[in-house]
This record gives sequence, C-alpha cells and structure tokens, in this order.
Amino acid sequence: MGKRSLSLATAAAANPIETPPLRFSTRWAPWYVALICAAIVSPFYAAYTGPNDEFTGIAIAISIPATYLLLQLACNTHRVRVYPDRIRVSDGPVPHWFPRTIPRAEIQSCYLDYIVQSSKRRGHSDYYLAGVVTTQSEFVKIAGPLSPEDAAVDAARQFAAVLDSQSGHRPLEIRWESSDRASSMRLLVAVWLALFLVAILSGAYWELSRSHRSADPRKLEMPL
Repeated sequence: MGKRSLSLATAAAANPIETPPLRFSTRWAPWYVALICAAIVSPFYAAYTGPNDEFTGIAIAISIPATYLLLQLACNTHRVRVYPDRIRVSDGPVPHWFPRTIPRAEIQSCYLDYIVQSSKRRGHSDYYLAGVVTTQSEFVKIAGPLSPEDAAVDAARQFAAVLDSQSGHRPLEIRWESSDRASSMRLLVAVWLALFLVAILSGAYWELSRSHRSADPRKLEMPL
C-alpha cells in the first residue's frame, strides 16, 4: 500500500482509553445517494397508475426490492460494540444480515487502511478505516471513514486496548493493511444486480402466465 510502518508510541499518550463497551456507528450512505437511487427507480412506481397493464407486473417485481434497498440506504447505520471478550456487529434499523458476534479468540490483529477515491469532478479524496482481522483472514470494519490519520490511529488503539484488557490472549498488533473494500463493494453491487435480474424475470414470467390464463379460448379456435 506504500504507507509507512505504524508507530503507536506518540498515539498511546494522546487520549486515555475509554471505558468499554466502545461504540462506533457509521451511516451506510449519504442521504443524497438514496435520493439518486429513488430517482432511478421512480418510473417503476409511476407504472402502478399508468395505462400499460402489461408493464405493471414487471414494475411491481422490480420496485419491491428497490424500495427495500432505498430504505436501507436512507435509514441504516453500521453499528459496532467492542467488549473485552467480543465484538458485536449489527446493521439497522432496516434488517440486512443477522447481527453477529466475533469472540476475542477469533481476532488475530487490528488493521488500518488508507483509502483514496478519485473523481473527475472533485479530484481525489482520502480517508482511513480501522478494524480487526479474524483468524479466517476476514476484515471487519469497526470505525471509519476517519480523517485525519491520527483519528484512525487513536480509534484502533482504543479498541485494541479494550480487546487486550482480558488476560489469556496475545496482544493485538496494529498494522497497515489493505482491506480490499473495493472488492466488497463490487460484491454487494453484483448481489443487488442479480436480485434485480431475478425480479425482472419473475415479473415477465408472471405477466406471461397471467396473459395466458386470461386469453379467450374462442379466439384460438380455427375456422372450419
């Protein structure tokens, strides 16, 4: 990643360790992202009152999962609670995945990640993520986006100290790592695209089935 090795000697004296459990929360997305998505799917909502009945079935099949996604983007927050013996991860209030608990024994290290996002209109922006790496090499984000770097270092030091407060475990090392956040976002986008494809095919099948059932059998009779 090109970042220098992390030194916590200065950060250790920056802020005192907070009393557990530590609480971290991050919104899924800015509010304007939900507005943009709502504008994209708005034609499907308009189809409910339109004259084209053949399109209504497909519109219903698409708009139902789209509405659920919009509610998640607009309302959901990623919440993490750090205890000496575990980490509790949840997303809500709109259900996403089941809340999960990661025992301290399954955490092998803490990580810091430096993210750079480029845009033609706004140039580039950078921020930091802080989290833990499990024994299955899974990156679990706890805090972020954070800026400047000192805020990310302090957050990592805080939850590492809480997790190390329970005896019987090797002290956690804080490292600069690449959490491959882009791959995670691509996976999420691919899953939702697959769901929309299934919704479209389901709507088309439902519409064809309805048209077949409502066909007048007299119109299908061959003339003598």
